[in-house]
Amino acid sequence: MPEDRPQSAVQATGQVASEVVSGLKQQPAMLAIVVLNVVVIVAAVWFLRELATSAKENMQRLLTIVERCTDGPQSPPFHRGSLEDKDDAISKPD
Repeated sequence: MPEDRPQSAVQATGQVASEVVSGLKQQPAMLAIVVLNVVVIVAAVWFLRELATSAKENMQRLLTIVERCTDGPQSPPFHRGSLEDKDDAISKPD
């Protein structure tokens, strides 16, 4: 077995990390690209989390409004004819 070959997965990971760090020291532009990619990924994850939270809050508000308008989640759907019947009953005196 050669002397520089790692013995385990942890040693192999350490060796790869050392080589990457030494390579990034020699090429600062690559380091800048790596850092920029990490920043963009973190910003995207944060933005999507905020978007999902906002959508969840808006859905809860919408469901609350629908429940109030329909007198609860079990009420029948709204029909156009039922509104006309109510208008006729209000406009016609007995």
